Amino acid sequence: KNAKVDDFTIEALGGVIEVSASLENSGNVDITTQGTFDIISSDGFVLARGKFEEVYTMPEDKVFISATSEGAVFSKGTHDVIVTFDLGGTALVGEWQITVDDFGKIVEVKKIDTK
Repeated sequence: KNAKVDDFTIEALGGVIEVSASLENSGNVDITTQGTFDIISSDGFVLARGKFEEVYTMPEDKVFISATSEGAVFSKGTHDVIVTFDLGGTALVGEWQITVDDFGKIVEVKKIDTK
């Protein structure tokens, strides 16, 4: 089973965080999966968590997914966002670094190579 996570976006507004991405089945078998995201501060604390609904993809399908988390407040600095999907014995992981300004606004999103 092969897949990739791409087209990542994250928005924070009024304590609600929405994470969106695409999941592309690049293999030759169908994949049913669900996933999670975790936002980790630079000092290792979990700031927010969310869960993506289960999705089903055929080979070469690309689906768009989103998940939300409420009650999170970002402090200034850099934080990691880790998106994980269970592909049935294999984990698919995508990681991004976000930069937050003095007002809690996300001002930069950068993909981190996890390979």
